[in-house]
Amino acid sequence: MMKHWNYIHKYLRKTTSFFALAFFSLCLINAATCLCKQAMAEWQILPVDSAGDVGWFTSFAFDASGRPAISYRDVTNSDLKYAHDVNGDGDFADAGEIITVDSVGSKGWYTSLAFDASGNPAISYWDVTNFDLKYAHDANGDGDFADAGEIITVDSAGDVGLYTSLAFDASGNPAISYLDEGLGNLKYAHDANGDGDFADAGEIITV
Repeated sequence: MMKHWNYIHKYLRKTTSFFALAFFSLCLINAATCLCKQAMAEWQILPVDSAGDVGWFTSFAFDASGRPAISYRDVTNSDLKYAHDVNGDGDFADAGEIITVDSVGSKGWYTSLAFDASGNPAISYWDVTNFDLKYAHDANGDGDFADAGEIITVDSAGDVGLYTSLAFDASGNPAISYLDEGLGNLKYAHDANGDGDFADAGEIITV
């Protein structure tokens, strides 16, 4: 008998604590779905985005108000997407709460999401079309990543940008660790002077 698979991007929230998890489930319809309900009786399972094959390479964070946000890849359209429960009503269904961040080429692999000191989201990710490390930052907090300088290429030296991890330092400047696939090296990019790029001397190094 042909098996039917259910690809669902979901958000899990523990009802008894402030813990949450974003995940991409690949499960057999009925059998595995029922198993999830049995095994996770204390969890609420909330679909976030079901428009196509979505939810790969998720990264999850809370904003400063404790509201959940998720970065992830839309495989159907080869895009980087971002979901944010901006009004805190427990869903991602309101206008502007799910947006496409980058749609030029094949984007959104190995995403990492973090919020800056002002509460604005930033995402590091791999651009598989150009084999580059990219960085998107809603620097002005207007709810998109469409303004000048909000999406930049961090490193384009070879095949770089896999397995990204993003964090902000004590001064609020972004730093990213990632793999240089071509040379098999760990690399580190840090916008140490906070000028909005990673192009100054010493800001990209091989670890």
